[in-house]
Amino acid sequence: RRNRQGGVKLENRHALEFYISDEQREQHPDWRAIVGGKPHFHSLKWTNPEVQKAIAKSIIVKLDEDPKASISIAPRDGMAWDESVDTEFDAGDFDDTNNRISKTDRLIYSCNAIAEMVCERYPNLLLGLSVYADYTRPPVREKIHPNIIPVIAPITYNRHRPMTAEGHPAGKSLLNLVESWSSRVNQMGYYAYAYNLGEVTAPFPMIQKWRTDLPIILENHGKFWMPETMANFEYAMPAIYLGMRLSWKSDEDPGEIISEMMGLFYGSAGDAMAEYYAHIDSAWTGSGEYAGDAWGYVKIFTPEITLKARKLMDAAKMSCKTHRERERVRIADECLPQLELFMKMRWDLLDGRVAQLEADSERWCANAIFLSELYQKQYCFSKYGTRPEKCFSFLYFNMLRKKTYQDISQISKNFEIMTSPPLRTWHYRQDPKDEGIQSGWFNPNFEYAAWKTTDTGTETWSSLGLYSYFGLMWYRQEHFIPEIEPGKKIYLWLSATDGS
Repeated sequence: RRNRQGGVKLENRHALEFYISDEQREQHPDWRAIVGGKPHFHSLKWTNPEVQKAIAKSIIVKLDEDPKASISIAPRDGMAWDESVDTEFDAGDFDDTNNRISKTDRLIYSCNAIAEMVCERYPNLLLGLSVYADYTRPPVREKIHPNIIPVIAPITYNRHRPMTAEGHPAGKSLLNLVESWSSRVNQMGYYAYAYNLGEVTAPFPMIQKWRTDLPIILENHGKFWMPETMANFEYAMPAIYLGMRLSWKSDEDPGEIISEMMGLFYGSAGDAMAEYYAHIDSAWTGSGEYAGDAWGYVKIFTPEITLKARKLMDAAKMSCKTHRERERVRIADECLPQLELFMKMRWDLLDGRVAQLEADSERWCANAIFLSELYQKQYCFSKYGTRPEKCFSFLYFNMLRKKTYQDISQISKNFEIMTSPPLRTWHYRQDPKDEGIQSGWFNPNFEYAAWKTTDTGTETWSSLGLYSYFGLMWYRQEHFIPEIEPGKKIYLWLSATDGS
């Protein structure tokens, strides 16, 4: 708005099922999707002609009351779809990023029918349709109605590597995805995520990612660049500014844009801050780790990486000459100690220094809330509501990390820990056909020396070359412990796992 660029004239929110009222669901129980063997409270049978007509009628009524240039026909969030009649409309295309048959053909079939009815009355209407989750891949069988604008939302793809990166296990498939959708439509959108999936606090400038991907998207009929952000300007500002500039004029030099931004925003500290952001950006893209969330952070933010980041930040602070420069650098500097403490907790857990983990996690959470309130007006540190706990950094950490640190701190106070350091080197073997139990892989005398080994504290399946593996995995290790008193028990504590 400030730069008079207007807004994106395309609706793309989760909306499709919301055009059907609860009363209609009660009157037409056969419209409900069958999920897990029973009618779902909200999901619908997309391919049912009566459902399509009802959705189209509801959209027309809304447009008659409040005319718009665009409405959304994107389904609700999640991956719980009809398991009965809709499956007959799938094309059998397998999506290895989520280990499911792609639902795109059944969705396009249904949305085409809705578009035909709605656009007969509103011929210039644009219908935004997220292609997302298990309907990210392009349709195999169905053509796409010309008023439907697919918006690629690659939530199941890596966030921090450019799609052309060498060795990127999902890069080529993401590039193929963009090119495949482009070959089917005259215009499409791209819904980029301006933060890491399940950990939203680490410095994440995304310079190499967006400077590479955005021009490719724009060259492939990408007319709508739609980044999803939160209040995270303390680390994502370079990417957000770069995205604005490149989407306005895609042939600009990304390096010059970033250099100009650093100089204009940080003044005397511009060169030093540019070096800091480039260092953080290279940590993300050069680690050899492709997992989302924070599971790969020990490879991305090694002690050497974080130590150099601290030196670069200190040099930037020393470069400041004015109060305004110091205040702007300070915002980025407030982000770095949170990362340093986050990684300290991670390494303390992996190395068995566990007594202070609960206290450290409490300190991290308290500071997350403090920073979100201190910098709310600057749209930093993920504040999203009026209450103190309404900040995404606190929410994500509380939900995904804190329990681990609380558990092990309590265990260290109330139990004798017999494994110091923790057991991290394990033999492992994939079991895609679920044959391990029948073959006795659990027996104490089973020979497993030929199995590969992994450090479960520092290596993800992604870094083991199993980026798209969704099957079973067996782990084995021998550890000899002293005799214990009769009646006492030994427990094996697993710090955390990702997935089911």
